[in-house]
Amino acid sequence: MQKQHNSSFSVQNYNLAGEFPTAYFLENRMDQPREYLPLPHVHNVIEIGYCHEGRGVFSIAGKMLPFRTNDVVVINHLEPHYAANTPGVASTWSWIFFDPPRLLGAMPVAPDMLDVSRLCGPKFSNVIVPKSSPGIASIVRLVIEELKAKQPNMQESVRGLLLSLLSQLHRLEGQASRGNSATGKRQVMERLNPALAMIQQRYAERLSVRTLAKACNMSETHLRHHFQKAFGRGPYQHLQQYRLSMACTQLEDSRFTVAAIAEKNGFPTLSCFVRTFQKAKGIPPRRWARQTMAG
Repeated sequence: MQKQHNSSFSVQNYNLAGEFPTAYFLENRMDQPREYLPLPHVHNVIEIGYCHEGRGVFSIAGKMLPFRTNDVVVINHLEPHYAANTPGVASTWSWIFFDPPRLLGAMPVAPDMLDVSRLCGPKFSNVIVPKSSPGIASIVRLVIEELKAKQPNMQESVRGLLLSLLSQLHRLEGQASRGNSATGKRQVMERLNPALAMIQQRYAERLSVRTLAKACNMSETHLRHHFQKAFGRGPYQHLQQYRLSMACTQLEDSRFTVAAIAEKNGFPTLSCFVRTFQKAKGIPPRRWARQTMAG
């Protein structure tokens, strides 16, 4: 794998060669409590991840998406992303990287099936939970089992499973969208990467728009303009959404009170946290946690 760096932006290129052009890393334990993908980066191929255990948050092209055990993450070559574990929680992941046209192009399928540029954008939820799409999680687990066992005809089996996976992903009604907008926003996001990295690393602190603007070497006005263009929201709203997403991953842990979770995630008061949470989710924090765990 080759890495190219642009300031805090990283491009990770996988040179997938041979008759079975894939790369995979099975059951990797991420022990760092706060972060394990600290810099915004993109890959040159599609990335499929399966969370064997853990909790945390993915930031994918500005979307704040909590993850937990048994979730699947799907990220194409267009969306910069990074992730953080919930503080104090390690995660174990399996990762699969492949280039659909090269791996599956010899199979009799429609070209659109191999076009993963549609699997991105504001309406595409990259983190897929088993409750909403059980077939996707089942297929990814089968791919992992095949790659681990290395039985005869493994490559043919994995090809068939990955084709089935792409079919399921393209069926996500109302989510898949053409990737032109994601492509157009990438240069804007690269300029914001110092602020995005600061939010990820210091979200529990008091961060001002002025501090974020200084990190990007731009005025507050320009920072607000770029955030609005890239994410459809301002920098403070983006910071609050990250805090809220990280708080969601901790509400499932009964050891912490709501007040403690508010403090751990940068909310100045309990009432501020509850008010912000209820506005975003429609219900109070603990009720949301009970419904999520019951589901």
